[in-house]
Amino acid sequence: MTLKINLMKMKKLFVITFLLFEAVNSTKAGFEGISLGIGGGYTNYQTITVEGFCQANLTLGSLPFQPKIGFAYHSFTTDFESFKDLNVAGLGLFLEATIYPFRKYLFTGIRVEFNTNWYTNDYQIQQLKTTYEHPPYSILGISPYGIVGVDIPIVSRVNFRVYAMPGVRFYNVSNSNWQFSSSDGLSVDLSKREKLKESHVTFAGQINAALVVKISQRKK
Repeated sequence: MTLKINLMKMKKLFVITFLLFEAVNSTKAGFEGISLGIGGGYTNYQTITVEGFCQANLTLGSLPFQPKIGFAYHSFTTDFESFKDLNVAGLGLFLEATIYPFRKYLFTGIRVEFNTNWYTNDYQIQQLKTTYEHPPYSILGISPYGIVGVDIPIVSRVNFRVYAMPGVRFYNVSNSNWQFSSSDGLSVDLSKREKLKESHVTFAGQINAALVVKISQRKK
């Protein structure tokens, strides 16, 4: 049930974010083209993150406005009961919106990332299996970030960006209970296992750099 509740929360946040993007896109935002970006960074966990995204280049009033959708790989450490510094890696789907308040160079915005994570240290996994009959494998999270950075054109259609992303990581470590139903109406209930769950809220910051390439541009 825990996983089901988490998925419902993530779905609601995704729908809200999508509706916000649609509301912006339905305004008088001029379309300027599409860009693709790839980048990476260094996090407050002293780990490397990698991301790729697709970006729409719009103008909102007279200001450049850039909604994005992309994927990010990250790693961090977490705790569970007596276990400390468990190594975790994960993939996230993010939605982002940035605007240039002075029309160029400086940009600021927000990002919301929905991520799923897994343990990466074999020894730690074996320790969890030894300690718990049903180890706490489920690690689903949501991470909102603020963004501030600079965008510098380097050659035609290619820009270089450096940006800081302070944020918060919300996630649960649990052995979520599943319920399966068959076509003949029979069901298998696994809810009798021991219920293990810890909720975590931690600071998640990173410094990123990226190359952004315009793959299409509106003819003027």
